Amino acid sequence: MRILFVVFWAVVSLFGASQTKIDTLAQEISTPMFYINTNAVSDRIQYFANNCKNIQAIRVYDSLRDKVYLSIYKKADSFILLHKDIPHNIKLSNFVITSNITYDGDVIGKVEVYYFNPLHFNKDEINFIKNHPTITAHNESDWAPYNYNLNGKPTGYSIDYMKLLASTIGINVKFITGHTWGEYLNMAKENKLDVILNIVKNKEREKYLLYSQKPYLQLKDAIFTLDGKFYSSMNDLKNKKLAIIKGFFEIPIVKKYYPNIKIVQVNGSKEGFEKLKAGQIDAFINDVQVGNYLISKYRLNNIKVAFYPSLKSFTSKLYIATNKKNKILKSILDKAMANIPDDYIMQLQNKWFANLNFKTQAFNLTPKEEEFLKNHKIIKMCVNPDWNPIEFVANGIPQGISIDTLSLIKRILHNKVEFQYIPTSSWEQSQQFLKERKCDILPSAVKNTKRLKYANFTTPYMNYKIMIITRNNIDFVTSIDKYKDKIFVRKEGSGIINILKQKYPDIKIKQTKTYKEMFELVSQGKAFATLATLPVSLYYIKQYGFNNLKISGALDKTYHLGIAIRNDEPFLLSILNKALNNISQNQHQKIFDKWTSFKIVKKTDYGLIIKIVIVLVLIILVIIYYNRKLAKAMRLAQESTKLKSSFLANMSHEIRTPMNGIIGMTHLSSFNL
Repeated sequence: MRILFVVFWAVVSLFGASQTKIDTLAQEISTPMFYINTNAVSDRIQYFANNCKNIQAIRVYDSLRDKVYLSIYKKADSFILLHKDIPHNIKLSNFVITSNITYDGDVIGKVEVYYFNPLHFNKDEINFIKNHPTITAHNESDWAPYNYNLNGKPTGYSIDYMKLLASTIGINVKFITGHTWGEYLNMAKENKLDVILNIVKNKEREKYLLYSQKPYLQLKDAIFTLDGKFYSSMNDLKNKKLAIIKGFFEIPIVKKYYPNIKIVQVNGSKEGFEKLKAGQIDAFINDVQVGNYLISKYRLNNIKVAFYPSLKSFTSKLYIATNKKNKILKSILDKAMANIPDDYIMQLQNKWFANLNFKTQAFNLTPKEEEFLKNHKIIKMCVNPDWNPIEFVANGIPQGISIDTLSLIKRILHNKVEFQYIPTSSWEQSQQFLKERKCDILPSAVKNTKRLKYANFTTPYMNYKIMIITRNNIDFVTSIDKYKDKIFVRKEGSGIINILKQKYPDIKIKQTKTYKEMFELVSQGKAFATLATLPVSLYYIKQYGFNNLKISGALDKTYHLGIAIRNDEPFLLSILNKALNNISQNQHQKIFDKWTSFKIVKKTDYGLIIKIVIVLVLIILVIIYYNRKLAKAMRLAQESTKLKSSFLANMSHEIRTPMNGIIGMTHLSSFNL
């Protein structure tokens, strides 16, 4: 029997198979797979399906017989193999890759491989992925730790991020090296480069580039100087030489707002620091992470961060950009970026930024701010008593990420203040206390219109997406629209409830008294999903051993948490903002890691313990029973042995007595003879 079959290499990315790869593979295996038995074909199909990611179904079609010979589709966690077509009630994905099988130049069949499409790529996007298995992206020479080349290997945060996107999409990336920043921009402008990895928006670039819908990283500029030089603001650099990298966004900003500063353009970060070390310039403006990396790498111990420019324009956001002609690629990248879980981003940031320690000058306050601290040594705080691990109260003591951040602020302020805890019974009462001036701050709160009537807010120092938590058997949740008929659960009084009801009026939301209860309901299958920030999700899943729960998606909503301060204390606001600006990303990360890394609290299964005890007792009783039977048998054996010995002794005596007489008589008769 002639059988047609195609098998693909294992998928290592989300989809993992391009049209080119499948076409090539189909031709390679057409001859050896032409004459094969049905069992072998079935085995190979099942092997392939079980060893590739995101396969929904495979159809093997025999064009000579004009029928589907074999098919396989996924149901629950296993594959169903059929010797016919897939049932019509199975809705197949629109992400399908088809490959013809040819033998001696003739088309003898084809294979259709259907992939799950969790990112909901449309037809144009699917065709792009099929026909563009590899895209190009730029790789700079020395913009560490974001994008640089180390011994011929593209390296850095942005490089890893692009690899993560490519893996999510199912394509490869070829990194283009050996050019300057300006040359890369020209290549993108002429559509000779698919992706610019790390770029800041400006009007000139928007003429020829399309930016990702959202940034993937926020940059913070710093002014670097030599030890012994004291500058505290951009105004102090009047008539001074300030180095800026050629083509970087800071050049037009400095020209516009600080025309008296002398700009010296350099080719890269390394050259900027070399000129600073040699005394050829007075200061160098660069991203603080880049600067700190190079200071550490080249041991530039005489260079420090002088200050962070106050102008918001110097705090920039990194985007991914494509040429305006590449709208489809831009759309694909947007979908991939929106579906990368926050914990993956945390891992990347921890890898590249956690070990960088910033060398800054002493913390400086204005005379009025110093006077305020002198007169206000106690700062009263009210907290949310039940928001583990962000903020909570245990045994009468406030704890959590926000409280540890306040402890760090206290050290930055040289212990000039004490944060005094004012107990409250609820988060609602804490907000009311701030409104009534019974406390001075709320350590972590979201700025909204209602609270702005009585409070000011620092720059957010915690930014968390709202995660969707379900049981492990639920696929990616990319939109709540599909699940409006399901039951969602959330702690009563949460602002998320109002957000959901406004957007989805018919959504079913069950409210609980505690956070733990809402996770339990999902774990027990009594609710479809709950919603919480990343640290809250990680805390409860790990702390209470909810091993059947996972983060299945995220809302398009981010909590930006800052310190809420009574609005009649402007100096307290400026002081806390300055202190927060002096906390490094590494320090924030350590606090986060402390509160989201736990030993799992394992629940005791008393039912199982009772069953084990019963079994052990039965075993012991059986052993005792058989020991007693054995002991009894041994006693009987011993008694039998004794009786036997006694019988033999008696018999021996009875036999010896007459025998002795016979022997004696025989002896006497011998004399008579």
